[in-house]
Amino acid sequence: MQIAERRAQSAAVNLQSAICNLQSPGGTMSIWLTIAGMAAVTLLVRALPLLTMRGELPGWLGRWLGYVPVAVFTALALRPIAVSAGDAPHLVAGAPLIAGLVGGLVAWRTGNTLATIAAGMAAYWAMRLAGVV
Repeated sequence: MQIAERRAQSAAVNLQSAICNLQSPGGTMSIWLTIAGMAAVTLLVRALPLLTMRGELPGWLGRWLGYVPVAVFTALALRPIAVSAGDAPHLVAGAPLIAGLVGGLVAWRTGNTLATIAAGMAAYWAMRLAGVV
């Protein structure tokens, strides 16, 4: 009989804990409400321009949006290549920067993605084997 009472008491405590989690500021319900709110804001930000601009984009906007992927890629790729991590970030001319320059040169001259990756990786590993960090 004691085991059944302990299980019932444990179940009641778990249920009470779950109810408190739903009502507390940091509980499960507020997490789901936060996620739903973020999803709604994201949907509005992305869908509102499409709904207001029916048809073709203006020429200037299309040209401007054409530069967004290049700018985002540069912002994401340049920091790990050229800047050291730590308390005081500074420019480093090491193997990653040289390999990035080689890859950029190959991409500019050939336009071939596979050749760009191969040249960048070959330059990186050659510099690493040569002792350039």
